[in-house]
Amino acid sequence: MMIWPIFAVGMLFNTMERGNASYDRVMRLINEKSQVIDQPDGVMTRPSGTLRFDITEFHYPDDTAIALHDVDFSLAAGKTLGIVGRVGAGKTTIMRLLLRQFERYQGTIQYGKTDILDYRLDAYLPAVGTCLRMAFYSQRQFGTILRLRNLMPHKLRLNKLLR
Repeated sequence: MMIWPIFAVGMLFNTMERGNASYDRVMRLINEKSQVIDQPDGVMTRPSGTLRFDITEFHYPDDTAIALHDVDFSLAAGKTLGIVGRVGAGKTTIMRLLLRQFERYQGTIQYGKTDILDYRLDAYLPAVGTCLRMAFYSQRQFGTILRLRNLMPHKLRLNKLLR
């Protein structure tokens, strides 16, 4: 008869301790000072127009290795850009720079002829749509996707691409 109440009290104590540890981690995260500083007098209008990415060099804070070197592209308004590449090629770094998670780099990123650092975050971020997805396709699935998009007109060229 006394085993269940003692067991329940033990479970309650265990849950409270785990919750306390989680609370401490959450509070450390909330109290962390952001490295991205919003401009109080920044541009408040939502950006529109062409996105121009021209980075000559970027390395992560506290790391001397160059993460991006001479990367430039333009994306016209209303167009979609897919970034693919092998591990370590810089895909995530490009996205993190576009989302202003890092603001110290050599070069410029402009949206509508205005440097993205000049925008207020609450005006800029809603204008940048991202879909970060790690997808693994088999050759058959990838072939179907390419055929559906009409990117490869015949099977021989498709097989060569998949090799």
